[in-house]
Amino acid sequence: MDSGKTELVYFFLCQDYKNEGGIETFQNQFWVCYWKQYPLPLACYVASAFRLSVCKHSIKINLVDATNQSSTQITTATVESKSSCLINPVHGKIVIQVPKHGYYFVNIYVDGVLTGTSVLIAETDKPQFSYTLLPEMEKEIREGQLRLMVKRSYQK
Repeated sequence: MDSGKTELVYFFLCQDYKNEGGIETFQNQFWVCYWKQYPLPLACYVASAFRLSVCKHSIKINLVDATNQSSTQITTATVESKSSCLINPVHGKIVIQVPKHGYYFVNIYVDGVLTGTSVLIAETDKPQFSYTLLPEMEKEIREGQLRLMVKRSYQK
């Protein structure tokens, strides 16, 4: 029986995505970006998946400034669900226009209903909201290199 509810399976931002022989790999999920001067057009990959009722659904992703709640639409998509039992992945490359350093929410809506949130922290070479950097990293950012802090580190 179809309940008509939307279930979020996953939602995150990452640097890249690969599908090799049906095996999906999401590379470098991140939550902090370090950049010398804003605004920043942050190119990334959005990975999301849902269980949806049978019909067409609209999906919208917004960037919300956590301090003043101003919201900017990032992208939209439409997906048609054939079964409420199946997972419907919605993946794609996007560009997030980050206007200034600070705290942000990346919100995903299905049919106008807030379904998931990811936090994005935008920093400069002198972080105020997250982790301080090594002096050489600060220098690289001042020279124009974008740095991202990933959620998980690789272990050997």
